[in-house]
Amino acid sequence: MAITLHEVALSGWKMADPAQLAQHEAASLREFRRFLAALLPILKDQPGKTIIIANREGDHSIYCGATARFLQDAQFRTSCLGETGAGRSGRLDARRDALIRWYRGRQREIEAFRAAHGLENRLLHAVEFNTVHRMSDFEQRIGLDLPQTLFDIVPQVKPDLCSYSAYSSFNNGYSFREDLATIRAHCGTAAIILGELGFSSQGRSEEKLGELYRKAIADARAGGVRAIFFWQGFESRAAGKEYGLFRRDGVPFHWHLLRPAL
Repeated sequence: MAITLHEVALSGWKMADPAQLAQHEAASLREFRRFLAALLPILKDQPGKTIIIANREGDHSIYCGATARFLQDAQFRTSCLGETGAGRSGRLDARRDALIRWYRGRQREIEAFRAAHGLENRLLHAVEFNTVHRMSDFEQRIGLDLPQTLFDIVPQVKPDLCSYSAYSSFNNGYSFREDLATIRAHCGTAAIILGELGFSSQGRSEEKLGELYRKAIADARAGGVRAIFFWQGFESRAAGKEYGLFRRDGVPFHWHLLRPAL
């Protein structure tokens, strides 16, 4: 069971805002402890259950909620970092450091909670990221040093799990198997999960979708991925893209294409 959790005290993307984190960190940790306490009866009553506490994509957190838009839209970069100037890379570094602090706080709380209640590996912390390729071309183009969650945050936090929101590997012509090797090289002893994996029907035949699911599952198995969360259970339509294993009325949608790969 995986739960994507954000505290009310740091709603939106405030956990990567140094001023907001400094102001609300104590309240955020109190919320987090209360949530862990609420999970305890479930974990005690169901000894076979493991619960993963995750977050929305860390790279989006650094880049004010939209990594691709930050890279491509100068006006959005200004709204995120302020006016142009030499201090902008420093402000990105400060957002990275704030996020490291927030993740470390969660990791400490989970480790302490596990130890206090004898939960061993049944309550796990996942750091999620959505970029696995160095952004050096964009760094040169926009004149900024660009921190990334996998390379700059995960090694500092040392979470229980590395969670990859795995669209980049499939939408931009990269090799998923090679990307998993990159992830493994930076995650240390953390197990790898796919926090999101899914394919849009837009512009793809059923034959192509089935091929994508089969290859993705085969590569995930070969790469030692421990769990996959599919985007998404029921159909979603956004910007003309259709995702989902089932239609909203329960009729299979992509399920019949995914099932043979499992």
